[in-house]
Amino acid sequence: DEIVVVDRVAAALRVDPRAGDAAVGAAVGAAVGDAIREAVLAGGPGVVRYRHVADGLADLCASVAAGDGGRRWAWRRLGWWPTTGAVRPGEVVAAALAGRPAAAVAALAALARRGRLAAVLAAVAPADLAAVAEAAAFAVAGPRPLAALGGAAPGAVGADRVGGAAHARAAALLARSELGGPLAAWLAAVAGGAPAAVAARSAAVLVVAEVEPALLVAPGAPGGGTPVDGVAAALASAAAVDGAGPAAAGAGERAPALAGADDPAAGPDERPAGRPSVWGGLPFLLHVAADLDLAGRVAADPRLAGLGLRATLHRAGVALTGAAPDDPGVLALAGCDRPELAAPEAADAAGVPAAVDGVAADLLAGAWARLGDRAPDLAGAAERVRWLCGRRAVVVADPGWVEVRLLADEVVVEVRVAGLDLDPGWVPELGCVVRFTYEGEVHRA
Repeated sequence: DEIVVVDRVAAALRVDPRAGDAAVGAAVGAAVGDAIREAVLAGGPGVVRYRHVADGLADLCASVAAGDGGRRWAWRRLGWWPTTGAVRPGEVVAAALAGRPAAAVAALAALARRGRLAAVLAAVAPADLAAVAEAAAFAVAGPRPLAALGGAAPGAVGADRVGGAAHARAAALLARSELGGPLAAWLAAVAGGAPAAVAARSAAVLVVAEVEPALLVAPGAPGGGTPVDGVAAALASAAAVDGAGPAAAGAGERAPALAGADDPAAGPDERPAGRPSVWGGLPFLLHVAADLDLAGRVAADPRLAGLGLRATLHRAGVALTGAAPDDPGVLALAGCDRPELAAPEAADAAGVPAAVDGVAADLLAGAWARLGDRAPDLAGAAERVRWLCGRRAVVVADPGWVEVRLLADEVVVEVRVAGLDLDPGWVPELGCVVRFTYEGEVHRA
């Protein structure tokens, strides 16, 4: 949801002294409400707007790294700023991200996309990143210690700890990651000794949480390590040959206090317009995917495990609709803000098309089971897909955030009663928040 923070407003009103308490209260409320509305419309340094939590956290991290505290008043109001005394920028970043773990990885990905992640990481110590990685892993996998996500012992994150299959998977994951490059450069700056091994694992957890979060709960290959092991080894190897990475200035030192400029130089991005799709109802099937425990099914099926959950959902969406692979509705079903995230982890194994077709059929059948006796009498799969998923929408997608804006005219009572168009919210196995909104006026014949 959009976040709006207003520093202060001034409201003027005249009150009839003969009016009762209820009338006076109503007048005060109306005046203050009008003042807030006018302040938001006017904008300026006293108004801060974020599209969602990850957008705000990215702004906080970039600003703290740049020494810009112009919006500190807003971050305090939101509870994002530490209540203790002066702290390092890295501690501020870690506390803000770890305190909102469902948005932490999305914020880091947004920073990478804006070219600001390296500057933020330069202020972050290994202990800071470990706190963020542990929180991000908890948001996906529950209360598992960070060490349990990788089999390698501290100080032994090397290629000899990981099998060939894990190496190949790690390469595929890093090819889809926006965090991998900046994190490898950061590792080069903090390399040396056991802490570097812990840092490599922390960085690997964040990469996996960005690209294929379901792997944080997937078992490792026998004798080959977990997916986190493979990515940690690959990052450590990249860091070993990239000694020219950015220096971690301030990673272990107390930095100067933040400035308090009233007119910040760089604020949050503008609200995006989104991309249209005629398959806006396709993400309704995320509820069915949860009913089917599709993440567990993908992990257990050798044919689908090489695809990963995102690619399985993506291909199932294409199979159901015949839409283009970059259709926003299809990408929304996979929790993707960019097509690269839906790329498979490995080359197709034998039987993959049949396995994907089976997933697609089960998703549609599961939706019809939810509808029960409210389901329309449509015999063919294509008709059912058009009726349920064929809805005009605009999809707004950021890292870790997908908003599907549907037309209010196209609300279907049966779909609503079945719970298919209710917000999925945080979908841990996709590392993404998915929202459905209906916009516009309703016109009924």
